[in-house]
Amino acid sequence: MDAVVEGSEHVTVFAPNDEAFRKATDSEKRKLNSGLNELRRIMEYHTASGTMTTKKLIGTNAVFTGTTEKHKKSFVNVNIQEYTVNNARIVSADHEFENGVIHVIDRVLFPPEGNIVSKIREHSNLSTLVDLLSRSGIDVMLNKSGHHGWTLFAPSNAAFDLMDDRLMSRLMADPLQLIMFLNYHILDRALFTCEIRPRLQYRFQTLAKDWIRLKQDQDGVPIVVNAMAKMTHSNVDSRNGVVHVVDHVLVCPCLKTPGSGNDV
Repeated sequence: MDAVVEGSEHVTVFAPNDEAFRKATDSEKRKLNSGLNELRRIMEYHTASGTMTTKKLIGTNAVFTGTTEKHKKSFVNVNIQEYTVNNARIVSADHEFENGVIHVIDRVLFPPEGNIVSKIREHSNLSTLVDLLSRSGIDVMLNKSGHHGWTLFAPSNAAFDLMDDRLMSRLMADPLQLIMFLNYHILDRALFTCEIRPRLQYRFQTLAKDWIRLKQDQDGVPIVVNAMAKMTHSNVDSRNGVVHVVDHVLVCPCLKTPGSGNDV
């Protein structure tokens, strides 16, 4: 890290503590030990030009990383209200030094590869979602690299198998309803699970303009969306956002029959 910040006039460092390195997964440890070039790339991802104290980070949801033009192509998602950077928590903040500031975090950050669409295409159990995103044209939006973070709640193929056949027929027959249905699975921000604290309920507005609710009953159990859809695979990071796989589809209230409580 010293070599990365050396020569930088003003720099912000998101510095993993010792525990962060100890709890890295085996695959993450292999990346850290795969050579100096890769290690430097990872360390660059923990730095940003400018002295950004937590006060200056208020209202910011993305910070471009790297202290040289070569590396200023990635960004980390910051939620200073929850003291998080991507899926890491800021455990100690605003340690100023001669040419910048350090925020200590509890996880090592790794530069993501690919965008959201390429990530879900890697998973065969998300093929139905991939097909619907392509059919609706929403995959074009999720392919954009300049956006500072989408969140996609991605229903698995098994989740679509549980869906009412009549609703799927409606979606296939009406492109606008299909877009509304899919937009209800997308947030216009990157939401990592470390922002969700146990026993609290959170509400987030989707691209469909309706709200979803997230809650984790206690540590160690899956986060649940709308009191039904469990996250079965979370924090799949990408260059333009994050994916959480869920075991039920999310049905926008606007697609339900008024007063019936049913999905069709």
